[in-house]
Amino acid sequence: AIVPAKTTDFNATPPIDKWGEKKVSAEAADIGSQYNIAANSTLSLESLPSSSSSFLVKNLTAFSGGTSREIQAVSKEDRDSLGKEIAKELERKASEEIESKISAGDHLLEDSTQLKSKVDHFDGEVGDEIPTLSVEGKYVFSALYFKEDDLKILVDKLVLPLIQEGYQKQPAKSEESFSIKDKSKGIYKALVEEDFLPNIDVDKVTQELKAKRFSQGETYLRTLSSVAGIEIFFQPKIFSLLKFFPLEGKNITVRVEAI
Repeated sequence: AIVPAKTTDFNATPPIDKWGEKKVSAEAADIGSQYNIAANSTLSLESLPSSSSSFLVKNLTAFSGGTSREIQAVSKEDRDSLGKEIAKELERKASEEIESKISAGDHLLEDSTQLKSKVDHFDGEVGDEIPTLSVEGKYVFSALYFKEDDLKILVDKLVLPLIQEGYQKQPAKSEESFSIKDKSKGIYKALVEEDFLPNIDVDKVTQELKAKRFSQGETYLRTLSSVAGIEIFFQPKIFSLLKFFPLEGKNITVRVEAI
């Protein structure tokens, strides 16, 4: 605001100086009755030295009104935080539900559950004075999973040509695991470990072992193709003192296992 210059009335005796005046609106620095001031209080301006006598600032009327109190009101951060928290919890539950619905041999891919759409409604808008905030909505999730049959077809196509002659075509044991390669494109890396057993005629081996000495039976077993090691157990153990295999094949059990 521009304050008019001082004027002097020389017609008066003695001459009278009249200061320039300018009325402006003002308000307290903060909210609350404790910041109200009485009428005709002498004020200071930050832009002027406190010792200046060229200006006089007063309020003609008292400052009044205004109350302050602490309230709980909804903020944008409150809504965003609650929305993210709910979405994360529902994503976890969706993954569990999807996994429970797919077949036992199928593979739900890690971190593949994604929020496809949502319609939510908060019970408070930004600025509303409410003690708590809640949200209701409909969330739709999707996930990627590998069907057991599809994986087997793919693995067989890659692995079967690598199996050497004399080995079974079906694995005795198979383990699969998946890791993320490019989540944005839904690309995963599969690691498959399979154990294949040699083709051994168990009935023939049983007949060959009947009534043989341990040393003879062990020598025979080591001549079999693709056999890397052997273990012989007797039940009850006391029969091992005889140093012979049983006389009847029905008392001999041959098991072929991967190392």
